[in-house]
Amino acid sequence: MKTDRMKNKVLIIFLFFLFCLPASAETLTTWPVDFTEPWDDFSSPFGPRLKASESYRYDFHRGIDIPGDTSDGVHNVKDGTVFRIYTEGGPDSPYPNGGTVVIVRHNFDSTYEFHGAQTRFYSLYMHLDSVAPGLAEDDAISEGDLVGYIGQTGETDYDHLHFEIRVGTTCSLESSCPKGYDPHINPMNFLSHPENNNATGTLEREGDDYAVSVEIPRADLDLNRFWMKATSDDGFSTLTKILDFNLREGVDASTTEAIDTNEYDGILIEPSAFNASTPAEDMKVTFRNMKLTSAGTVKVIVKDVHENILYTKTVSYDDGEEPTPDVDDAQHGKIVKDEKIGYEIKLTYADETIIRINPFKGKKRFKYKITTEDKRVVVTDGKRVRAFQDGVKVSGKKLFKKVPKSKDHIRLQAKKMYKKYNSVIILSVRKKKARVAVLRLTVNNNLRKKRIKKVEVYKNLPTKLKVNTKKDRIRILVGDGINEFQRIWKLSKKGNLKLIE
Repeated sequence: MKTDRMKNKVLIIFLFFLFCLPASAETLTTWPVDFTEPWDDFSSPFGPRLKASESYRYDFHRGIDIPGDTSDGVHNVKDGTVFRIYTEGGPDSPYPNGGTVVIVRHNFDSTYEFHGAQTRFYSLYMHLDSVAPGLAEDDAISEGDLVGYIGQTGETDYDHLHFEIRVGTTCSLESSCPKGYDPHINPMNFLSHPENNNATGTLEREGDDYAVSVEIPRADLDLNRFWMKATSDDGFSTLTKILDFNLREGVDASTTEAIDTNEYDGILIEPSAFNASTPAEDMKVTFRNMKLTSAGTVKVIVKDVHENILYTKTVSYDDGEEPTPDVDDAQHGKIVKDEKIGYEIKLTYADETIIRINPFKGKKRFKYKITTEDKRVVVTDGKRVRAFQDGVKVSGKKLFKKVPKSKDHIRLQAKKMYKKYNSVIILSVRKKKARVAVLRLTVNNNLRKKRIKKVEVYKNLPTKLKVNTKKDRIRILVGDGINEFQRIWKLSKKGNLKLIE
């Protein structure tokens, strides 16, 4: 009896592994070239690149390039059937830029998920100098058989093989026979290669933009996916953005012109120049407009084609609004870190004057406003406000004595640097009261503190605070997104506040 039960358990486990687990990816042990370590010879990996032959313009490369000589053979990567052969200049070739091209059709060992369940894929060999003697369409071809020789046919200025894998169809999304998706996939999905996963990376922030930079070793050129999620502590904002080279998420693949544009849907892609002698692939991806409503966290994960994590980092910020200069006022300004004195502001003006200001030692989170005419800077960390001229402190004010400690309270923070009347607007909440303070920078660069306005906040509600400025009006919205009330003040030319609603 026990033996029968054991047999049944074994059978159930076997059926689970057979039918329930996802099929493993196809593995091609034969490369299209005979080189000992072909990845060491890549002149262009799959995905974003700077195309050297066209003055380093941005280009989304949908294959891999391997340089060689016209004596180097090109070999079939898996048993299959010769699907098409196109010779350079042939009138029926859909690949005029590819020169002489051979396409082989293959069957997957098991169903492969890529825009649906797929049973076949195609390997494409381009820029061939010549085709293997006697090779013809519909011929059966074995793994390792000669396809042709590396060449320079088509639009290229050096001898190399451009190798592609297309899943399900040979028709690109922008072709005359589209299937509803772009079939190109990174050949490194299938070609056997070292899985080092030794990438290094950084995560930086400028304003509401987050930039991820990674460096991928040459032996592991299978970079594929960037994932970023920004979450505010107050629960009002969660933003997720994805860039996936294989699935074309974050990329417009509708036309050749569109896919060769490096910014789409708030994602900017900036690859570095790469050639056969470059030791690593460098890629910078900037996710724009990841604005949070409060303090929060940002997490980034970078993966390869096999879902291995190449780089990941989670960071916290003191507030959800990174300091950025008003574009109408500042020629150039950014926060930089000095190893000795901490974070400071580096300003570059139209006359090429450079000013460095260290407003709050060691603090990274602050807001600043700049005027180019007299090189004045007003800086606040939400608790204090300081004014500088030509990099020298001329005035300062402390706004609030106590900082809220309870997690139920929104952290004290600067919400707006008002553009008109040289005024600074501060919004905070403590002990269930919202507070608004206005300071005016006078002609002689002194800060004049105005009376602090207080607004009762609904009790026992998640607090949502917003401040908007339009012309000479300030609108404060308080509530939880459902139960809300607002106050509107008018700001006079002297910097005084008058409640009008």
